[in-house]
Amino acid sequence: VALNLQEGKTIKKGTVLAKLYDGDLVAQLRKLEVQLQLAQKTEERQAQLLRVQGVSQQDYDISLLQVNNLKADIGIIKTSLEKTEIKAPFNGQISLKNISVGAYVTPANVITKINQNNILKVDFAIPEKYSARIKLGQLVALVTAGNIAETNAKIIAIDPNVEEKSRSLLVRAQLINPTKAVLPGSFAKIKISFDPDPNALLVPAQAILPQARGKKIIVYRNGIAQFQDVTTGGESRSDGRERTACETLSRTSFAAASRSIPNSNSTLILLVPLLLDEVIFRIPAMPLIAFSSGSVICVSTMSGLAPG
Repeated sequence: VALNLQEGKTIKKGTVLAKLYDGDLVAQLRKLEVQLQLAQKTEERQAQLLRVQGVSQQDYDISLLQVNNLKADIGIIKTSLEKTEIKAPFNGQISLKNISVGAYVTPANVITKINQNNILKVDFAIPEKYSARIKLGQLVALVTAGNIAETNAKIIAIDPNVEEKSRSLLVRAQLINPTKAVLPGSFAKIKISFDPDPNALLVPAQAILPQARGKKIIVYRNGIAQFQDVTTGGESRSDGRERTACETLSRTSFAAASRSIPNSNSTLILLVPLLLDEVIFRIPAMPLIAFSSGSVICVSTMSGLAPG
């Protein structure tokens, strides 16, 4: 094999990268070309004799068939010769070569890789429960180890089937204006932003009490602490310094607590227990760190809560 590879060089589509040995094919082509010349002359003589009825139509057809067969064989040889040249299928940058000049190669050998850096795609999987919230054309953000800045990508394909073992859905996105800092084959962290749920309330994760048949929170209303059944969604973190983990509650399951609020300016206080039992804690007179979420205040149990 003869190589025309310069590692790290940018090449254009159609550039010859490698040339396989073709001496035997060239010899067969020359042989067929000589036979074709003789067959064409024979066909011309047969045509002249056919005009004066010197030969039969069958004899002329046989000589014409010979010419067409040789032309077809020449076409096959030329196609085989084209296969001895390995050309770049698209514009890109050559990676490291895996073989040297004169090596014996087979169709299973990888000569080199061509990286198309201007068109990059990323494949990732999402849990099955988010399948209805993923759409074609939706934007996602990704961060790689070599590029801390977020790069945007657009979803171009969604697998119509959910994997049975992992119960996840495969998604493919194409990067928008990728930079040189994003290298093909890199591991990326994907960030997907869904539309906000207007019917959701935000509370601290430690305020959620897991039960055998669901989850509950302790709601302080009219001087009385009450247990309230809730339905939680995805867990997230606030952007504050304390980074208190919060969970999203469905406003439908929280309707009973919502009705106790006389107006939008009222405050609903969630009591956060320090232990996973039914001990109720009163809010002391010392300041607490709170994270506002609309008409709801998520109270963080930093310190100073006393049982009562």
